[in-house]
Amino acid sequence: MGLLARVKIVGFYIGAFALTVAAGWLLGSTVGAHRAEVSHAAYMASQRDYLLEHVRGIARGNPFPRITLWSVDGVRTAEIGELLPKGGLLVLVGPGCASCLEAGTALDSALTLAGPKAVPAILVTDQAEKSDAFAELLTVRGVHVPVYCDTRESLRREYKVLANPVYFRLDSQLVVADFGPAGQRADEYASIVQR
Repeated sequence: MGLLARVKIVGFYIGAFALTVAAGWLLGSTVGAHRAEVSHAAYMASQRDYLLEHVRGIARGNPFPRITLWSVDGVRTAEIGELLPKGGLLVLVGPGCASCLEAGTALDSALTLAGPKAVPAILVTDQAEKSDAFAELLTVRGVHVPVYCDTRESLRREYKVLANPVYFRLDSQLVVADFGPAGQRADEYASIVQR
């Protein structure tokens, strides 16, 4: 077998390998995207189940606790009724939680997309020492949702809200209309943030 024939055979195998890799990448990215979507849906479903078990002190149809929150800068305090006088959305986040950062960003995007139909919304953290850094990270990301701090950790200690990020949709009487795991994509908030 001559040198030219060997070069052709090697070239054929290299070309076949490159096509296999390209086809695998294309199929893998499509299948990978589908798997990611399915695994995200399964994750959100498991979070809903977890929340039903771990949000024991605040139930649908009950008034939201009248807790006092501090502004992140520690200057001002306010009760939930002052911050959301006609109801709205409260999202409990943990300042050291990456999915909570994503939830804050997604919430801001959803509120922007909802425009004038958007309900008022606040983010609430329960770790005073980290809440200002969390608020700064959100600001760097362009998030405009106000961040408050439950310095006494009332939601966690007294009302047994042991999961985050979690949202509470409050009606005009500050009664819990709905709650669930806070999404990390704007489309997951679409129906929640509109009046």
